[in-house]
Amino acid sequence: RQNFCRNGALNQRGFTGMMWLRIHNMPTAPAIDKHRERKMSEVAVFMIANLVIENESEYRKYEKGFFPILKKFGGEFVTFDDGHENFEGESPLEGRIIIFKFPSEELAKEWYNDDAYQALSEFRRAGTTLKNLTMVHGLPSRL
Repeated sequence: RQNFCRNGALNQRGFTGMMWLRIHNMPTAPAIDKHRERKMSEVAVFMIANLVIENESEYRKYEKGFFPILKKFGGEFVTFDDGHENFEGESPLEGRIIIFKFPSEELAKEWYNDDAYQALSEFRRAGTTLKNLTMVHGLPSRL
C-alpha cells in the first residue's frame, strides 16, 4: 500500500486521511479552512509600490507626509530601490520600487482609505505615474 492519504487512498495501516484525522482528534477540512482564514487575517501584509517619478517637487511633498501616516497605522518602511534589476519576465518593472508592511490586512486597508492619506496621495498622483500598488500577505505563524 502507498504511504499517503490523498483522495481516500489508504495509508500503511489501512486508514483513509479522514479516518486518521478523526481518530487523532485533528480538525477536518472545514475546521482547517476556518483556522486558515482566521490566521490569514492576523498575518502581516507587505505593500509593494512601483512608480515612475515625473515631478520631484510634488513627489517630495508626498514623501514628507508619508511616514507619520504610515506609523499611525502600525506600518513599517522596509526599503526602496531606484536601481533594481530584472532577471526574467516579459514586463520588467521601471522606476522606483517601494516596500513597506503593516501588522494586518485590516490596518493596511485602513491606511489606504484614510482621509489624510488620500489627501496626501494627491501629491503622489501629481508627481508620479503609479504602475501598481499591491498587497501581499506574509506567512502565518506556525502553531
